[in-house]
Amino acid sequence: MRAHATGWTGRFVAALGLAALLLAACAPTAKVIEGRRATPVAADPASPPPGLAGRQWDRIPTNAKVVALTFDAGANADGVASILATLRQQHVPATFFLTGDFVKAFPSQTRDIAAAGERVGDHSVSHPYFTQLTDAQIRAQVVDAQAQIRATAGTDPWPWFRFPYGDYDAHTIAVVNSVGFVPVGWTVDTLGWEGTSGGISVATVVSRVLAALQPGEIVLMHCGSNPTDHSTLDAAALPQVISQLRARGYRFVTVDALMGLGYTISTSDGGAHSFGAPWYGSMAGKLAPGVRVVAIAGDPATGGY
Repeated sequence: MRAHATGWTGRFVAALGLAALLLAACAPTAKVIEGRRATPVAADPASPPPGLAGRQWDRIPTNAKVVALTFDAGANADGVASILATLRQQHVPATFFLTGDFVKAFPSQTRDIAAAGERVGDHSVSHPYFTQLTDAQIRAQVVDAQAQIRATAGTDPWPWFRFPYGDYDAHTIAVVNSVGFVPVGWTVDTLGWEGTSGGISVATVVSRVLAALQPGEIVLMHCGSNPTDHSTLDAAALPQVISQLRARGYRFVTVDALMGLGYTISTSDGGAHSFGAPWYGSMAGKLAPGVRVVAIAGDPATGGY
């Protein structure tokens, strides 16, 4: 793999045209979720969400034309302000994977990311190679980073985790799962972190995203600058990435879209279908016995989760 710089009571889905209604079997409590600030709530956060354990997710398995933009934050925060400004101006949600060391070194930028309503994930404390760690060290890297993010950002990164350097195997996935987290990889690395000194340009970043484009694509970008040339190519390319994806009919989601796996979506006239699967008409199914509507999730402006 290429190295690079860096339970449940409520389930939800975002609006896909009309507002979608979340359905859950025998959910003990109801929760209204509003737009991009929504964070799943787990009755048992020590367990991964149902159906997501046992693998790393490098793509959101869906036929819908959606893309998840993700930003790793570990080295520095040089591109954070620009990235957040672009996301705000374009009404695009994204997911930020933060290391504990980043949170400690850049508390203001960490709070800015959370205050902007962006989804936050766990990227370990110190960005080590996980296949070289003991099980106890792996658990500490994940759980301690979670605590640091909670304390500084006021938001919980559960259940999303990204392996530093994309370094993982079946065993490290199992250990991460054992503390309730789900590994999220990427479909394409923009290589913006390599900088201009590495032969990368804004055009390279955009072309790599488009070359790998597919429903459910997860894009890996970075918040920091290249340590040699100090370029922030991912931040600089972001406006073009967004406009080019929109021109091809794509919308933007956070990695919370993975929580939609296995969900049933109810349309406004009472029809039901499985999330991410094609359907024709809105009466593809009826509510199953014991299933009831417990929440409404909708963000018409962004289609965000």
